[in-house]
Amino acid sequence: MLTLASATQIIQAILAPAVMVSASALFLLGLNARYVAIFTRVRLLNDEKPELGGIVEHRILSKAENDRLLSIEEQLNRLVRTAWYIRNSIISHVTAALFFLLTSCFLGLTSLLGITFASDISVLLFVIGLLSSLSGIVFTGMDIFNSYSVLLIEISKGRASKN
Repeated sequence: MLTLASATQIIQAILAPAVMVSASALFLLGLNARYVAIFTRVRLLNDEKPELGGIVEHRILSKAENDRLLSIEEQLNRLVRTAWYIRNSIISHVTAALFFLLTSCFLGLTSLLGITFASDISVLLFVIGLLSSLSGIVFTGMDIFNSYSVLLIEISKGRASKN
């Protein structure tokens, strides 16, 4: 029979990885919104391309129209890379949350059933979860740098077309 003190310790040990699950969930919430925004931007740029392309059939593009078409192509290429980074970050954080949940399960097995090797497995699972979370953060950082380059393309091409 468990004492109140030992039950409290077991619950605390099992809930400790839950903080990391919550952290992963918060990352996922933000990344999902970012993923949707990127897809919306890609759709808008793809919708703009045929409009400019239709102009080509009837006449030669002006320099501004040609610059815009090139800008769209360059942005789309970079946005696809951005979507890849975000997708990988999402997969990493989902994987991390899974490993943190498995950590809690193995800690419960260790505490309740006395399976000693499960404590070693739970530490390993927790470390794998941390590494998955770290990889998600790295992919998010790469996305930030790539997204900034897309912004610079839009700004530079916008200024060039106005001159």
